Amino acid sequence: MIETEFIEDAIRKNEHWRAKERLQGRLSQNVYDRELFESYGYVLLAMNDTVEAGKYLFLSGARDPSYSAAIDAFLSRHSGKGIQHISHTFPKAAQSASFSSYPKTVVDELRARGFSAKDVKKELRSESESGTSGSLGFVGFVFMTVVFALFVGFLISAVRGLAWLYEWLFG
Repeated sequence: MIETEFIEDAIRKNEHWRAKERLQGRLSQNVYDRELFESYGYVLLAMNDTVEAGKYLFLSGARDPSYSAAIDAFLSRHSGKGIQHISHTFPKAAQSASFSSYPKTVVDELRARGFSAKDVKKELRSESESGTSGSLGFVGFVFMTVVFALFVGFLISAVRGLAWLYEWLFG
């Protein structure tokens, strides 16, 4: 596990939040890191956040017997609603990862629940292409810049027109 001593020490001191915060910072790196997912899931499990722990433990591919109830809770809550529903719960690192980087146990369990590799790949690819990155692209950026410039020009003209009208009426 990542930073095992720190995590174990935090849990022993009943300071789960310290371990959680440190691991959360690493989750934002957008890398499918099995060890990180297991560590984060382990801390969430210690905090009794069973379903969320199950998600990360599931994605880690680790199948320790103590993880079974959490993984089952996550899968039973989300997998019955289709691949789109379960994949939306995954962290960005798992959504943007290639299917081949998933642990074999994860791939096998998704298949056992009726999700083919093709379905998972298609869903994850459509999520990453659907604009979740927030990028407009160059053409979109130019278009939005032109619209903004026209709007500002209109506002300036309107203010000048109102000032002229006021001067003409009362001036």
